[in-house]
Amino acid sequence: MPSFHPERWIFSDPRLGCMEAIVRSLPRGTGVVIRHHHLPASKRRTLLRRLGRLASARGLLLIDEGAGNSARVHDSRELRQALGRSAWPIFVSPLAPTRTHSDWKPLPQMRAAALAR
Repeated sequence: MPSFHPERWIFSDPRLGCMEAIVRSLPRGTGVVIRHHHLPASKRRTLLRRLGRLASARGLLLIDEGAGNSARVHDSRELRQALGRSAWPIFVSPLAPTRTHSDWKPLPQMRAAALAR
């Protein structure tokens, strides 16, 4: 576990553009989840190394979603799976409408609160 727990997170998405520029613009203490599952393994490792150095220098927490440590959960079944493999962090998603997943409906507030509890 890291020495701090970010209150703000950003999830990478190839449609966002240059991740290096985005990471440079983030305030200290932000968490960054790198997804980029579409990249070949060698390019993904290179991206993670570059972003890791940049995040470290800027006081950001970088997590590689591909490593399987973090989890995004949308229902109680996925939450049980994430807890069973000791995932950290666990993100309850989606809480609000998003442009990147416009077909996903946000979770009702009470259901999201129950999952978070």
